[in-house]
Amino acid sequence: SFIKTYLSVFANDMAGIGHGKLYVGGDLDAIEIWGNAYVKNAMLSIDFLKSKFYFEDSITIKKNAFILKDIEITDEYGNKGKVDGLVTHNKFNEFVYNIDIAVNNLLAFNTTELNSPDFYGKLYATGNAHILGDMNNVEIDVIAKPEKGSYFAIPLITDL
Repeated sequence: SFIKTYLSVFANDMAGIGHGKLYVGGDLDAIEIWGNAYVKNAMLSIDFLKSKFYFEDSITIKKNAFILKDIEITDEYGNKGKVDGLVTHNKFNEFVYNIDIAVNNLLAFNTTELNSPDFYGKLYATGNAHILGDMNNVEIDVIAKPEKGSYFAIPLITDL
């Protein structure tokens, strides 16, 4: 529940169990958390992509950052990717993302005409993405190629 508050900006669904040794300190209006957590049976669904990503790995938590190092992710078919990155914050405000993702035939985009009428499809991708920004402005740079089984549609509407 605690982490859902901060991920809900881009993730519409998440699950998992975390355990580890975390320390809590600071003032009541500026709580600090640090330590290491192992996240098990984790799932994160990115609203815009309509794809679910699964992982099980350790996350280092600093007083002002979450460190993601060589985290293996999978899609619902077991296709794999790796995530490295840093998410910084100021007392759990002013989040800044700097994340690199490398994938191999991962189901990265899974929308339908119903939930994304302007463009939709199912994209299995191999390549790299870099996510940089904050909660107000995020840049996503992607260099990837679609794999077998992918399709993408952009409906053309004409008034004749």
